[in-house]
Amino acid sequence: MSIKVVTLVWEHAPAAGNELLLLLAIADQANDLGTDAWPSVDTLARKTRLNKRTVQRLLQRLSSAGLVAIEPGGGRRSNRYTIDLNLLADPSSRTTDDEGTPPALRHPRQSVTCGTHAAPAATALDHRSHDTAVSPDPSCTALSPSPPSRTHSADADEAATTETARAAMEITAKIHTVAPMSHPNQRAMELKVLESLAAGHDPDQILRILTENLHSARSPIAVIHSRLRSLPLSPIHGRTSIARPEWCGTCDGPEPHRRWIQLDDGRVQACPHCHPKHNTNPAATSR
Repeated sequence: MSIKVVTLVWEHAPAAGNELLLLLAIADQANDLGTDAWPSVDTLARKTRLNKRTVQRLLQRLSSAGLVAIEPGGGRRSNRYTIDLNLLADPSSRTTDDEGTPPALRHPRQSVTCGTHAAPAATALDHRSHDTAVSPDPSCTALSPSPPSRTHSADADEAATTETARAAMEITAKIHTVAPMSHPNQRAMELKVLESLAAGHDPDQILRILTENLHSARSPIAVIHSRLRSLPLSPIHGRTSIARPEWCGTCDGPEPHRRWIQLDDGRVQACPHCHPKHNTNPAATSR
């Protein structure tokens, strides 16, 4: 794992939500140049807690945005992923326009004057839209980007991911007060805590397990990482969880807020098989 690349992704990646989580999972296996990351789709799906279909769709979005270059692997080999570190540079070193918008985040139709064309460049991800971003418009008319439509699932997904990331930062900050660590180590710790939270572990439980009896440890950071690795993939809660249908395995689950399917026309709707609102038989629910 390259702490350098993980830190750059955390600090400067023009991505959010599941795109950011997937980019962190790739950075977790890249070298300091952002290259030679060979995770399989199964590995990325396991780390991000998304299904393989969603991972493949998000990989195409990251590739279209220019954040990740994908080199197909031959035979049974995994694809090779390269993160473009130029798009993760410190914003203070980027060239900005009159309004101070970094080029990597500028809308392709922004600041186009008559007689000029927008130069093809890496397209920034639009996290509010469910489809691909708009390509540069050769028209002489400077147009403002129209507000993209938001779906209920995209809103819920992004809100849940943002809340999880905030919880990971808070847990890491509390651990830092008990066992001080460098800034890169804090970022790496946040990534591991984020994975545990995405798996469904309770934040208070994680904090209690990671900080228990650290005063007697020779290397508190090593002990914390060891405890993180020892957390089970499926948490065991001390209380009964909210009843919900078993995950059908075909939608974006297994978390209840991810149980949505995308229709052929691009619309998103609740999974008819396992979304909680379709729970009509409590006796057959998971706990």
